Amino acid sequence: MENSLRELAFQLDNEINRIGSKVDTLSDIQNLLGRLREDMESIDEKDVLFYFREFFLKVRIMDELMYYSMEELNGIYEKTDEISNQLFHGFVNGVEK
Repeated sequence: MENSLRELAFQLDNEINRIGSKVDTLSDIQNLLGRLREDMESIDEKDVLFYFREFFLKVRIMDELMYYSMEELNGIYEKTDEISNQLFHGFVNGVEK
């Protein structure tokens, strides 16, 4: 087999930890967006232009953070799926022998 089951288990554990880190980041983004929404809803209409740049800056930063977090999360998912398939085939082949 390409990788030993032990190596695959360690790799899988590492990838799962990386997923947990990204989930924390996405949760933080969700909280920040919720606060931003509350701030935007509480602004008096006459002050909208005054706060526009501040709100736009926050949205732009969160958009970038979300983009890169999702890109990394998709890569982690692909790696984890690959490891999972290798583990599955390793166990199935081991049971059949």
